[in-house]
Amino acid sequence: KRLCRTIMPHALVLAVVALRLQAIPLLAPPAASRAAAAPALRLVELDESNFAAEVGAVPGLAVVEFYAPWCRTCRSVAPVFAREVRRMGAEARYERVRFFKVNFKENPRLAMRERVFALPAVHFYSPSLGRINRFTFTRLTAAKRLREEMDRYTGPRGHLETLETLRITPGAVSPLVRFSLMAGFLRALTHLEEYLAEGDDANRAYLQRLVESDPRRVGELRDLFSLVDRNGDGRIDASELTAVAAAVGGMGGDMGGGEGGGGGGDGVDDFYVTLLEHARTSFAGEAEEGEAEGEAGEAEAGSGSLDFATFVRLMSSKAVSEYKAPEAELRPAFAALDVNGDGVISRDEMLRAMECVGRNLPAGGSRDEESLARKAAVAFDALDVDKSGTLDYEEFVAVLSGLRHTDPLEALSE
Repeated sequence: KRLCRTIMPHALVLAVVALRLQAIPLLAPPAASRAAAAPALRLVELDESNFAAEVGAVPGLAVVEFYAPWCRTCRSVAPVFAREVRRMGAEARYERVRFFKVNFKENPRLAMRERVFALPAVHFYSPSLGRINRFTFTRLTAAKRLREEMDRYTGPRGHLETLETLRITPGAVSPLVRFSLMAGFLRALTHLEEYLAEGDDANRAYLQRLVESDPRRVGELRDLFSLVDRNGDGRIDASELTAVAAAVGGMGGDMGGGEGGGGGGDGVDDFYVTLLEHARTSFAGEAEEGEAEGEAGEAEAGSGSLDFATFVRLMSSKAVSEYKAPEAELRPAFAALDVNGDGVISRDEMLRAMECVGRNLPAGGSRDEESLARKAAVAFDALDVDKSGTLDYEEFVAVLSGLRHTDPLEALSE
């Protein structure tokens, strides 16, 4: 009896331990599930060399945090963000989400290209569209804000599946990119004095160099220049600018016109010549003044038009001026699409605008007008995140601002 009283408690303990050990495999998730969730649990550091490839390979949604070592808020947010990444990585609805971070200090050109205006910043990317959302947060709001924004795309009424339909319609959003770039070009011409008045301090000069040395940005501008330079002579003249104004549907009062307007009278043509000549002399005047007299004829022939180098300087000045005012960057395009001025873009307004572009600046032959309208219908559904049947400025900017350096203009004529 004494022996039994001594042995029994130990035997019971050993039995309980054995039962627990047998239960562990039953409580743990299957090995396959753990392997599938593993990528989402990692917060992967990216730089300029692998950013496009890694983000583009994500099966659903890429979430990227931009931070800097000197940013105090970034340091306080970091553990909260990492904790939320771990938690979401264990939830089935986030299985197609991957998380990344980018050091702002070590990748200034990438940060400039992705329009990082404040830190810490979080950007969402879809392989179909590029950047589709961006926001900032603090330590107190990080967890709640991240969840709310994630649920807009991956929750029960998530928008991610709608965005992914764009994969089967190549270049669906490209007409809107074209429209926005052309509207930006017209705004740059009419607001040149504002850019010149801002001066040329060290920060502005640094940003200007970043923009003008970015091969992707320059490539985008070259494609736009080629689209506008209809006769292929290497210069944009008044007649070509007239076609741009007509395609965009006028400048909402800045340049006159209306849908299909902007062309015609000598007064309008003279106005366009004046705008182009002012831009040419503002950026290229000093160089041309130093030309030999034998080259004076060539300089005279180029008056009232823009070559590519001057075009790049003009558009770069606009980009630098608007760098810290992202809310204003796409206002000209939005205003041109919002024909009735009610503050939102309807499906009909977008389709009519794209038909206007196809009519005045066809890139794919006689069927370009029909093609642009068809793509615009697909794009509208992708942009309409709240399914209201209209696009407000927030929805318009969330996607279009991310496409400015990611959507190839070669797709315009597909």
